[in-house]
Amino acid sequence: MIFTWSGGTEDAAARPTYDGNLDKTLGTLQTGYKNINDLNMNNNKAFFSNQTFYINGERYTTRVYYADSAAFKDALKGYEPKPVSYKDSPFFPLEAWHNDNQTQGFAYYTYGEGGTINMFTYVNENKVYQTTDEGNTWQDITPNEK
Repeated sequence: MIFTWSGGTEDAAARPTYDGNLDKTLGTLQTGYKNINDLNMNNNKAFFSNQTFYINGERYTTRVYYADSAAFKDALKGYEPKPVSYKDSPFFPLEAWHNDNQTQGFAYYTYGEGGTINMFTYVNENKVYQTTDEGNTWQDITPNEK
């Protein structure tokens, strides 16, 4: 599942793009792909806590959900990414256990061919960022307030 922001070309051109990287999270997610058929990659435990990555030089640590897991895939039907807290994520009510100390939002991802990261979206209370090149380039896809 790929979430693509669309709108006027003028709006799209004004949206910032940032450099970054998925840091050690990339290795964690690639290891997860090797275990894609394990039960915990397809149930409400299909997430990794304390994952770090960088967007425009800023370090984020958050819980990252496997969006194509059987438990979480339905939670994204009709979901449009917008700034919200971790507790307001579509995954929070479904996850196996909660992290009461989580303050930096949440992230979710899907796999591409051979275990590459097809899409990785990070959401916090102020912004929504997305990368489709394994964290090298991030787009600010925060919806415009109307």
